[in-house]
Amino acid sequence: MSIIQAYVEFEMIWISVWATWNNLPLRPTQTDTRVATSALRSNSLQVSILKIRSILINILFCVDLDWSESLWDKTCWDDFWHRFAGAYNLLEVTLEKENKATKKSEFDAQFTPSLYKALNFIARMYRQPELRRKAIALLRKSLTVATGRLSKISGNLVLELISDQIFEVEEKAWTDDAAKEDCGESPRCVKDKFICNMHRVTRVLAPREIAERGVDYTLLTTGDVLNDRPGRKESVRAVFFS
Repeated sequence: MSIIQAYVEFEMIWISVWATWNNLPLRPTQTDTRVATSALRSNSLQVSILKIRSILINILFCVDLDWSESLWDKTCWDDFWHRFAGAYNLLEVTLEKENKATKKSEFDAQFTPSLYKALNFIARMYRQPELRRKAIALLRKSLTVATGRLSKISGNLVLELISDQIFEVEEKAWTDDAAKEDCGESPRCVKDKFICNMHRVTRVLAPREIAERGVDYTLLTTGDVLNDRPGRKESVRAVFFS
């Protein structure tokens, strides 16, 4: 992405966020009022999504752009642990309610997927082992409820998620002595506590056109990019490619 493209994207974000703030406090429309029961639940979900999105957008805007002048240092997310934790806690409460509603055939196909994306973002960007695994466990549980309700597309009890392979790649240095040589200078990988920048996945290369039944993709760590290595090739069912 060029600096001009980045500017245009930021300008669009600014316009959207400012428009949202200008319309606060949020009020139901006349149509919402006429369908009070449905609207009440929908508004509650939408307000929760706004809160979660607000937390995650604030994280994005607080990252120091100086990190982007060369190859991005993925440890830049580590300082925002309290915000990631806050977003996860809100996601957990919101999705528990949505999962119960989905079992009663009240799945909100318009807004609930946004919560899945937020969970995936937390798991991908924040490398604290306990929190990211809780995020993926909640995502897997929620997808199981949703897909079982909507299409029964999976006969597999263990949903395939790209994050599972990312975890495996990033945590390799915890158990593989040969991989530890990639850690470079401190801070180095510490088992069950920390993943160094060299072992963090910085790029996921996948085709633009996603096949119906599956997709092949490549995971590249910072070390792979710097050392011109091909990365690790994986495949996953497209429906759970997140």
